[in-house]
Amino acid sequence: MKKTYFDFLRETFASEDITPEDIYLLNIVYFYNLLCALLGSDLLPDDKNKVNAALAYLVSPLDAFPEDVYGIRGYADDLFVMCIVLKYFYRTYPKIVRKLWSNDDEDVEELLGKCYSKSKEFLDKNGILDKTLKYAGLEDV
Repeated sequence: MKKTYFDFLRETFASEDITPEDIYLLNIVYFYNLLCALLGSDLLPDDKNKVNAALAYLVSPLDAFPEDVYGIRGYADDLFVMCIVLKYFYRTYPKIVRKLWSNDDEDVEELLGKCYSKSKEFLDKNGILDKTLKYAGLEDV
């Protein structure tokens, strides 16, 4: 069976030692699924571009805080970008987002807010918030 990017993410996070401080990063798998599902939805072209920007940022090795240098914490900027885009979609298409959400154990709005805050705080603390927004091309979202 062919390995998907979702499989790669699950394996990556399963193989890492996650500290309680970094546990929020595990949600990247759910947000990845949600972005992929949104891409398959009936969205305006500009909205599909936002989804593509978040997914491209996730898979690119050239981001503000690379995983190959910082390990699991290198996903904090990826998660932040995903949260910005998904918060936009939640405001714009709340019914679609709720319908496509795959984690029945967590409320999507609440989890987005929590992960957004935690990842933003981490990026602020490390001085890479503006760099992340610029790299992702999402300064105006």
